[in-house]
Amino acid sequence: MAPSRTYTDKYTDVYAEASRLRDTNCCALIAVAVLTGKSYEDVYDLFRAKGRRRGKGTYGYITRSVLRDLGYTLERLKRLPKTVNQCEAKLSKRGRFLIHTSRHALAMKNGKVHDHSRGSRRRPKEIYRVVRKRS
Repeated sequence: MAPSRTYTDKYTDVYAEASRLRDTNCCALIAVAVLTGKSYEDVYDLFRAKGRRRGKGTYGYITRSVLRDLGYTLERLKRLPKTVNQCEAKLSKRGRFLIHTSRHALAMKNGKVHDHSRGSRRRPKEIYRVVRKRS
């Protein structure tokens, strides 16, 4: 049975912040805010410093660069689940993952996908385990 397509509270909260700022095409920013626990506004400022404009999408390399600047390392997974729907079942229940599909980015944290595409059949193109660097 597929997980319901209901939104997680974390996703709903971050999406509300993006809406309040009248930002669109901001899936990568929402994913980074969910993965790091930072506010959407703080993440927005970091992406803006890298050249992202309001209402415009962003490239994966910029998303990964922002995560590195925030003190995270990214480990690219070699074996990918076939769909976003399978991510919750096949990836570790602990930890953080940045998932890239075609023209979309989403977050999975502690075994839950935090995105509107939760339960969908989108195919992951890349998945990164996001790990906090030790000081």
